[in-house]
Amino acid sequence: MENFVDIPIFLAVVEENSFTRAAEKLGLTSSAVSKRVSNLEEHLNVKLLNRTTRKVELTESGERYIEHAIQAYKAVQEAENAATENDNMPSGVLRVSAPVTFGHEVLAKLLPIFLQKYPQLCIEIELTDVFTKVKIEDFDAILTAAHFFNSAYSATNLSIDEARVVASPEFLSKYGTPDTPEELVNFNCLLPSSHLIPNQWVFFKGKDEIKVQVSGNAKINNPLAVRILTLEGIGISCLQLDTIYEDVEKGDLVTILDEYKITPRIFKAIYPQKNYLPLKVKVFIDFLIDELEKK
Repeated sequence: MENFVDIPIFLAVVEENSFTRAAEKLGLTSSAVSKRVSNLEEHLNVKLLNRTTRKVELTESGERYIEHAIQAYKAVQEAENAATENDNMPSGVLRVSAPVTFGHEVLAKLLPIFLQKYPQLCIEIELTDVFTKVKIEDFDAILTAAHFFNSAYSATNLSIDEARVVASPEFLSKYGTPDTPEELVNFNCLLPSSHLIPNQWVFFKGKDEIKVQVSGNAKINNPLAVRILTLEGIGISCLQLDTIYEDVEKGDLVTILDEYKITPRIFKAIYPQKNYLPLKVKVFIDFLIDELEKK
């Protein structure tokens, strides 16, 4: 396709929402960028963009075209990577999304080892605890425990993490200890939690499933912050065992309702389902699996 080289320029204009900013990003003049987009429109015989002095907007045809243009451009990038990368030495930029706690507690400690092992890689990590705000198409791999299904993506399990219901000794001394999950409705429970639905805690005892609608006066989208509030005696929380293991060992937190089971959290890597999996993604996932097994 003779106009294929115009596609990344068109994508840059849409991403920047401006011909001028796209030109600065690409190191071209605004007139050159405008001409290349016009060439693409002329070749397709459709108008892709509505241009005004203030903004650039996709036309209806542009909306339909851009999805396929992105896929085509990425396919070419992958082909280039496959042709140039050494079988044992991945290169390029690896873009990863991960939860904040995992980024602080695990990735930050493992990255020096990973980058020393693969010096030709450059890694970009975006940390967020709000999975629904992650634009999955912007990343090579997304690390998450969130429920996710998309036939265009694959998932590899990295770890299976147990959870515990915990409270501080001071809290239990002051307010008492629930003997059954149903009694949690009478206690201040801190959110979110390790459960799929944050305010619906699900327990199992034998074949029985017990769902409890809990509530509390604090909701923070980070388990480390929930842990701190729990240590301060604000309420009861349900957290991953690796988050509160040392606190339990020291007696700063007490596990409760231990005779009831909680569905373990499956932490996984999500990546596009493709015939060719870039080596940079494969080595990263394999590295994480090996390192997490040591923990």
